[in-house]
Amino acid sequence: MRTLDACVLIEETCASIYYAFAGLFADNAKFSTLWTEMAIEEESHAEQFRTVRAIHFDSYTPFDDENFLIRHILEHVTNLNENIKVKTPTLKDALITALILEKSIEKYHLETSKRVMDPELAKLLEVMVEYSHGHIEMLHIAADSA
Repeated sequence: MRTLDACVLIEETCASIYYAFAGLFADNAKFSTLWTEMAIEEESHAEQFRTVRAIHFDSYTPFDDENFLIRHILEHVTNLNENIKVKTPTLKDALITALILEKSIEKYHLETSKRVMDPELAKLLEVMVEYSHGHIEMLHIAADSA
């Protein structure tokens, strides 16, 4: 799978998961707002990856990613997105799940930023590492207050 395609799909699926969490915990304004804000940010990240993909469509040499981590993340977010429709997680489970997702995504973006040849894509991946780190900090704070 090409890196940009995988990144778009992961960000879109995470947004869907976070919107689902916002709905599941709608009775708690603080956490519903947290999940909604994170979902909106994930949609923005997906759009940034789509923009880079569109700009470089003709000149970008595809980076076919055989990295196990990206396949694992894609499989995990896809399964999670389906499973939360069947079994409602507790708030604690949702927070732990989101922390695991964000840490995995952060690690993938960091490792991939070091391997891609395109400096613009490398920079975008580095920025995404910072966003994931911010999400991780937000989730730790939220978990401490849950």
